[in-house]
Amino acid sequence: MSQTILNIKSVITNGVAIVTLQGEADAHTTPQLKRELDKLLSQNVRYIIYDCRELTYFSSAAIGATAQTHKTLKARNGDIIFIHVSDDLKEMLRLLIARRIDILPDLKAAMKQIAAQ
Repeated sequence: MSQTILNIKSVITNGVAIVTLQGEADAHTTPQLKRELDKLLSQNVRYIIYDCRELTYFSSAAIGATAQTHKTLKARNGDIIFIHVSDDLKEMLRLLIARRIDILPDLKAAMKQIAAQ
Protein backbone atom coordinates (compact mmCIF):
# COMPACT_ATOMS: atom_id res chain seq x y z
CA MET A 1 0.00 0.00 0.00
CA SER A 2 1.48 3.32 -1.05
CA GLN A 3 1.53 6.31 1.26
CA THR A 4 -0.47 9.35 0.19
CA ILE A 5 1.31 12.66 -0.06
CA LEU A 6 0.01 16.17 0.44
CA ASN A 7 2.32 19.11 -0.15
CA ILE A 8 1.15 22.38 1.36
CA LYS A 9 2.64 25.79 0.68
CA SER A 10 1.23 28.87 2.41
CA VAL A 11 1.97 32.51 1.74
CA ILE A 12 0.42 35.24 3.90
CA THR A 13 -0.03 38.82 2.71
CA ASN A 14 -2.16 41.41 4.50
CA GLY A 15 -4.22 38.86 6.42
CA VAL A 16 -4.83 36.66 3.36
CA ALA A 17 -3.26 33.21 3.20
CA ILE A 18 -2.90 31.55 -0.17
CA VAL A 19 -2.62 27.82 0.50
CA THR A 20 -1.43 25.74 -2.45
CA LEU A 21 -2.44 22.11 -2.10
CA GLN A 22 -0.69 19.44 -4.15
CA GLY A 23 -1.57 15.75 -3.93
CA GLU A 24 -4.24 14.12 -1.81
CA ALA A 25 -6.00 15.50 1.24
CA ASP A 26 -7.26 12.21 2.67
CA ALA A 27 -7.69 10.69 6.13
CA HIS A 28 -3.92 10.16 6.41
CA THR A 29 -2.90 13.67 5.34
CA THR A 30 -5.72 15.70 6.91
CA PRO A 31 -3.83 16.03 10.24
CA GLN A 32 -1.06 17.78 8.28
CA LEU A 33 -3.66 20.08 6.70
CA LYS A 34 -5.22 20.75 10.11
CA ARG A 35 -1.83 21.71 11.58
CA GLU A 36 -1.28 24.16 8.72
CA LEU A 37 -4.73 25.67 9.16
CA ASP A 38 -4.18 26.01 12.93
CA LYS A 39 -0.85 27.73 12.25
CA LEU A 40 -2.55 30.18 9.90
CA LEU A 41 -5.27 30.89 12.44
CA SER A 42 -2.62 31.58 15.09
CA GLN A 43 -1.14 34.18 12.72
CA ASN A 44 -4.52 35.96 12.67
CA VAL A 45 -5.33 35.52 8.98
CA ARG A 46 -8.88 36.48 8.02
CA TYR A 47 -9.03 34.82 4.64
CA ILE A 48 -7.72 31.52 3.33
CA ILE A 49 -7.62 30.85 -0.38
CA TYR A 50 -7.16 27.19 -1.28
CA ASP A 51 -5.40 26.87 -4.65
CA CYS A 52 -6.54 23.42 -5.79
CA ARG A 53 -4.86 23.37 -9.20
CA GLU A 54 -2.73 20.34 -8.23
CA LEU A 55 -5.06 18.77 -5.68
CA THR A 56 -6.12 15.28 -6.74
CA TYR A 57 -8.38 14.29 -3.82
CA PHE A 58 -10.17 16.08 -0.97
CA SER A 59 -11.76 13.73 1.56
CA SER A 60 -14.60 14.23 4.00
CA ALA A 61 -11.95 14.49 6.75
CA ALA A 62 -10.34 17.41 4.91
CA ILE A 63 -13.76 18.97 4.45
CA GLY A 64 -14.34 18.66 8.20
CA ALA A 65 -11.04 20.39 9.00
CA THR A 66 -11.86 23.10 6.49
CA ALA A 67 -15.37 23.60 7.86
CA GLN A 68 -14.02 23.99 11.40
CA THR A 69 -11.49 26.60 10.22
CA HIS A 70 -14.19 28.33 8.18
CA LYS A 71 -16.28 28.77 11.33
CA THR A 72 -13.35 30.48 13.08
CA LEU A 73 -12.70 32.74 10.07
CA LYS A 74 -16.36 33.73 9.86
CA ALA A 75 -16.16 34.85 13.51
CA ARG A 76 -13.30 37.13 12.37
CA ASN A 77 -15.42 38.40 9.46
CA GLY A 78 -13.26 36.34 7.13
CA ASP A 79 -13.77 33.44 4.74
CA ILE A 80 -12.33 30.46 2.88
CA ILE A 81 -12.32 30.52 -0.91
CA PHE A 82 -11.47 27.64 -3.24
CA ILE A 83 -9.85 28.43 -6.61
CA HIS A 84 -8.69 26.33 -9.58
CA VAL A 85 -11.06 23.53 -8.60
CA SER A 86 -11.44 20.49 -10.87
CA ASP A 87 -14.95 19.62 -12.05
CA ASP A 88 -15.01 16.46 -9.90
CA LEU A 89 -13.96 18.29 -6.76
CA LYS A 90 -16.31 21.18 -7.53
CA GLU A 91 -19.24 18.78 -7.73
CA MET A 92 -18.34 17.18 -4.39
CA LEU A 93 -17.85 20.56 -2.71
CA ARG A 94 -21.17 21.83 -4.04
CA LEU A 95 -22.92 18.81 -2.57
CA LEU A 96 -21.24 19.03 0.82
CA ILE A 97 -20.29 22.62 1.63
CA ALA A 98 -20.80 25.02 -1.26
CA ARG A 99 -23.49 26.95 0.56
CA ARG A 100 -20.89 27.99 3.09
CA ILE A 101 -17.65 28.21 1.09
CA ASP A 102 -17.09 30.05 -2.19
CA ILE A 103 -15.65 28.37 -5.28
CA LEU A 104 -14.15 30.90 -7.69
CA PRO A 105 -12.20 30.46 -10.92
CA ASP A 106 -8.87 32.05 -9.98
CA LEU A 107 -6.84 34.21 -7.61
CA LYS A 108 -7.90 37.45 -9.30
CA ALA A 109 -11.57 36.67 -8.68
CA ALA A 110 -10.84 35.67 -5.08
CA MET A 111 -8.92 38.86 -4.33
CA LYS A 112 -11.67 40.94 -5.95
CA GLN A 113 -14.26 39.29 -3.69
CA ILE A 114 -12.12 39.85 -0.59
CA ALA A 115 -11.63 43.53 -1.49
CA ALA A 116 -15.40 43.94 -1.83
CA GLN A 117 -16.08 42.61 1.68
